[in-house]
Amino acid sequence: MTTTIVYHTAYLGGIFYGKKVRSIAHIIQQILDWSVITALTSLFSAGGVGGLLWRQLTHNRRQDKALLALLHFRLYANAEDAIKRGYTTVADIEDLENLYAAYKSLGGNGTGEKLYKDSMSLPVRKEHKA
Repeated sequence: MTTTIVYHTAYLGGIFYGKKVRSIAHIIQQILDWSVITALTSLFSAGGVGGLLWRQLTHNRRQDKALLALLHFRLYANAEDAIKRGYTTVADIEDLENLYAAYKSLGGNGTGEKLYKDSMSLPVRKEHKA
């Protein structure tokens, strides 16, 4: 078997690096080594990005649940106040419409819808200024 000596140059970061390579098999081995390193780096990077995305999605879900709970509380309180009074005001209607739209978009249940509809069916009166 004859050994071929090849002068292999690579351009890295603005500098030429020269290296004597003993055989074609050695060149192929280097290419395979770099391919494995590149594949593993890509895999770990993708896993890191996937982990960040998953963490952000679960964080958003927790925020949505917290926001839904707050909307639930306000919608129920405002609707019950109007129902106890027996009438609504223009301000009540605007508040209830905004609260209900946001509540429904986050997956609010049918109880909120019933309270919303009941309070919207009440007569509208002018606000009393105290």
